[in-house]
Amino acid sequence: MANIDSYQYTQLTEENVHHLIPLFEGVFGITFTRDHLIAKFFTPVQGVCAQGHFAFFQGEPIAYHGCIPILMEYRGEAELSFQYGDAMTLPEHAGKGLFTKLGKLTDEILPQLGAGFVWGFPNQNSEYGYVNKLQWKGEKRMKCFTIPVATLPTEKIFRRTKVFEKQNQDRIRRKLSDSILVNKPIQSVDTTRNVGVSRNLAYFDYKSYTSNFCVDVDGTAVWIKPVGGLLVGDMEVNSQEQVLKTVEGLKRMAQKIGVDKVIIQVSEANPIYNFLSIQYSSIDSWLIGYKNISSNFPLETLDLTYGDLDTF
Repeated sequence: MANIDSYQYTQLTEENVHHLIPLFEGVFGITFTRDHLIAKFFTPVQGVCAQGHFAFFQGEPIAYHGCIPILMEYRGEAELSFQYGDAMTLPEHAGKGLFTKLGKLTDEILPQLGAGFVWGFPNQNSEYGYVNKLQWKGEKRMKCFTIPVATLPTEKIFRRTKVFEKQNQDRIRRKLSDSILVNKPIQSVDTTRNVGVSRNLAYFDYKSYTSNFCVDVDGTAVWIKPVGGLLVGDMEVNSQEQVLKTVEGLKRMAQKIGVDKVIIQVSEANPIYNFLSIQYSSIDSWLIGYKNISSNFPLETLDLTYGDLDTF
């Protein structure tokens, strides 16, 4: 059996990004085009693009672990961070320490790029590695609200076939065309109190590599992704009454497009959590993990929403 020294390690570049395609297919069963990967990994932030490393075995890519640059804000100051994700190892090479090896290789180059800290949403498979092998911290978890909607779940049905899924996403956009907002940055995080993602028009343009978009829901701007539910990336927040009214509008929207649930994920520090908790129950979701490199930001105050997930 191969050990950690049996692999060859290569840094991610625009020229070798295509090696991610068989890894996404082999680990997650997801097919991405090279154009999608270029948009996600090679859109620069302050002149810096994604960082990561492959492991090769007998000339074939068998693992990858890396991060993407994200600008963060706190009290009027901006700081470059990196969000980790897309940690993947083909099953036959799991358990060899590749997650940790590739993570450490990538960590080593981040200080010279000006990174203040790294962060992310470790799942049940990666949380132990980030916390115990890569020395991340994490005191809080995202809170997930799943609100059922009575409707025929056509989105779920069409998603089983890639051709029909694309057609259905186009159909959804047509149905919501009167509500779609263009050039509308949305931010519920109060960055005068907590650390949050710097959301400007350039950021929302970058995030368009997936099927998310902004809509008007009864006068409230909401960032949504109608895949696997009506996922809510974020919304404008003015009051408890307005948030609860917006949720009712989202339920009607979900019925209209054939989605059987509204899913909202936010940190406990977010006002959306406080307002929704009065009427809806939530469950613990991903850990909000981070590791300081040179930041003076109070990272324990990280306030994040579903839209901050790299795949949203």
